[in-house]
Amino acid sequence: MRNNQKEWLPHLQSCMPEKLPSGKISMYTIALEGWRRGLKLKLYNELFEGKMVINYSLSNKEKECHFAVSKGPEVTEETRKISRSKTKTKKYLELANIPVASGANFNDKKSDEEIIRYADELGYPVVLKPTDGKLGKGVIVNISDADELKDALTYVRKRLKHDEVILEKYVEGDEVRVYVLDGKVLAAMKRIPANIIADGKHSIKQLIINRNKERKRNPNLRTRPIKIDNEVRKYIRKSGYEMDSIPAVNEQIFLRRNSNLSSGGEPIDVTDELTAYIKGIAVNTTKAIPGMVQGGVDMIINGDTVTVIEVNSKPGIGGHLFPEKGCAKNIPKAIIDYYFPETMNNAIHQEIYFDYPFFADTLRSGQAEEVILPELPRHLSVQAFSVTGKVQKVGYRRWVQRKAMNLELSGFVENRADGSVFIVAAGDESNMFNFEAVLNSESPRRAQVQEVSGKPWRKPVQLGFQVIKEEISEQKAAEKNSIINKQKKQIKQLQLDLEQLQNHQRYDSASKLSKFISRLVKK
Repeated sequence: MRNNQKEWLPHLQSCMPEKLPSGKISMYTIALEGWRRGLKLKLYNELFEGKMVINYSLSNKEKECHFAVSKGPEVTEETRKISRSKTKTKKYLELANIPVASGANFNDKKSDEEIIRYADELGYPVVLKPTDGKLGKGVIVNISDADELKDALTYVRKRLKHDEVILEKYVEGDEVRVYVLDGKVLAAMKRIPANIIADGKHSIKQLIINRNKERKRNPNLRTRPIKIDNEVRKYIRKSGYEMDSIPAVNEQIFLRRNSNLSSGGEPIDVTDELTAYIKGIAVNTTKAIPGMVQGGVDMIINGDTVTVIEVNSKPGIGGHLFPEKGCAKNIPKAIIDYYFPETMNNAIHQEIYFDYPFFADTLRSGQAEEVILPELPRHLSVQAFSVTGKVQKVGYRRWVQRKAMNLELSGFVENRADGSVFIVAAGDESNMFNFEAVLNSESPRRAQVQEVSGKPWRKPVQLGFQVIKEEISEQKAAEKNSIINKQKKQIKQLQLDLEQLQNHQRYDSASKLSKFISRLVKK
């Protein structure tokens, strides 16, 4: 069994939009933190390296700060360019006496054979990576011999089209991402490669399927499944198994070399395990790169031995917020504290959140170049109401929605199985007072309200006011699925029948043809 002792931030758990991509968690959580403090939030389209991307800004009356992923305005363009180039990064780190792996860079003029000869001199195992790669793509670790290196070079240089590569000595140890802001270590997570733990009952393929179901429950991993590809199959064979093998109970089987989260890796919080010495190296690494007031430092840790392998100017923070094991670290709060220290004592409205995918779709579709979210009221009230009487199938929900939107309230309204209507609303205290008065004194023409009862609502509410459709009962859902499956079979048979006609299928008699056409007509 997998032991997942994890502690996530309570104010984020219930407000992660269902369709939020894992790669947008950094942007969303930082923007959400600032917006909840009363800052003005703007999402906008911006052309970046030939592609249109969505960035965001937070502002008050004194200043506006523009962000990209987790990167704030004090991280300069020069900083970004240095960190994007592994070659430049390594030069700056070596000048600052930061421990890095021994190795060399090879441009597009260097042949595979020259790289292999260098590896023979350096000694195996080695690591191959593109000079300008990101998200761990093209990074191949623990290459044990010349044959493996040849295959890796073909993959990186030919298939991924990264002609310029770096070859380094492979360093054994734990791969750890350390997040640093303003000379302080905020968080550290160990990333382990995609793996499964056998239960003695299921095949490896089924265990991977089950593991992907578990990953879907983690907001940072749900759109990053373990993909069964050639590398995974190869690793399984290396362990002496096939996809349909059933390993012994509690056996852990690794599926990849790379521990990147996008390829199936898992984040484990290890912040409290870092020594002062290791934290010092992480801080000094960011200081070695001009303008890196915040960023991620990737290092290999083996006891007291530390090797820095990469620096990122706008690292994703989802793994720190939703670790598979350990305690989450509130990096969004620290970032907003740094750029907007005057808001540290502001009331934070954790009762409300916004649907980032909806606004992102609006921007991507070209309907708008920028979106400014409504500013939250200083005094926010959240209430739930239960309304009884003749209030279903009389237009009551749509009427409630109109009244709520006129008062700039957020929330939802839905029909309940007992015939009542349930409403949750959030907004300015005075508007909420007026809304409750409307519910008690007015109704659409066909409705007959008997009673309106209210109580506080403790869960987060999404910005905007939604009408929730009735849930279909399990029995009705089963009946509906049965009808759909029957229709699918009929359509499939109809397609086969049509193919027979189109191919001028011969029939023994006119009677058979008549029956055939009759069957088509009935369908």
